[in-house]
Amino acid sequence: MLFENLTSLIDGELLNEPSIASFTNIVFESKKVKRGDLYFGPVKGIDEALKNGAYGIVSTTSNIKDDEIAWIKIKNIKVAYLKLLRYLILKDDSYVLYLDCIKSEILKNITNAKEIFFIDSDIQEAIKSLNSDKKYDLIVFEDKKVFDDLEIVSLEVEIINAIKIQKATNFLMTFIYKESLYKDIKLPALFAKDLEFVLNLCDLLSFEYFVDKLTFLSHFKPVFLDSYFRVLPFGSSRKVIILENKKELLKREIEFIKSNSPWAKIALLLPKNIKYNEKINIDIKYFKNFADIKKENIFYYNFVIMLDIESGFENYLQKSDNENKNKLF
Repeated sequence: MLFENLTSLIDGELLNEPSIASFTNIVFESKKVKRGDLYFGPVKGIDEALKNGAYGIVSTTSNIKDDEIAWIKIKNIKVAYLKLLRYLILKDDSYVLYLDCIKSEILKNITNAKEIFFIDSDIQEAIKSLNSDKKYDLIVFEDKKVFDDLEIVSLEVEIINAIKIQKATNFLMTFIYKESLYKDIKLPALFAKDLEFVLNLCDLLSFEYFVDKLTFLSHFKPVFLDSYFRVLPFGSSRKVIILENKKELLKREIEFIKSNSPWAKIALLLPKNIKYNEKINIDIKYFKNFADIKKENIFYYNFVIMLDIESGFENYLQKSDNENKNKLF
């Protein structure tokens, strides 16, 4: 790409007239810069980038250290990243939309479509991936703020085909979609509308999907345990902890269990440093670390919803189980 073109795209200012007109790659980490690359990042990385052979510098400084290469000044690095990302998305004329965490995970579960590219909050990684010859039919944003900041027209998805639920438990769902019966799918009816949206999206763009491949999401995920906190196969115990890593989904999930199982005793299990101000009218238990949970009388309850922010509880259970097995031998 020409330095002149990049300057225009990111609303920068080319401070000099370099002897070199173009660069090979955009690199954000100074230590990874190679000869011919353009370094795009904080001022503190400029010296290392120059040492590694950068042909151009994009940063917030006006201090030119080598007049032979291009120096592009910007006012704000994050804003410049967004402008570049917007250009890379629009130049390929891909469909674009934002999906929340539930819909996005469902889409990943049921499709193998290589034509879909997912963008989270890591703008740099998105730019690296999109700044190539690879073309995508659909670009999915998983961070609402990033998507809104880009001000890109979203793909509109009309719900043409509905999901018709035949049977549902707290964790499984049997339903009909477009005259096909899907039995005991590992998704609660709580997320039926999310699945319906994703299926209509796939139909709209002619993406192949496999509903039977759907596994429990990282949201509202049941983990069945015995009295020693050993993980058991699905449904083989009445002792269940439901894992959730998004605080904002807790109330919706609690209301779902209340509605679906009005007879049930329910508790919410929270890290000690988390404040929860929603009115939910159930018991709230707190833990400082995962080992603390074993000290609580959580099996008094039929359902315990646990806020597992870093999704580490299952790994803890697995590690604890392995340690206990090793002690036996």
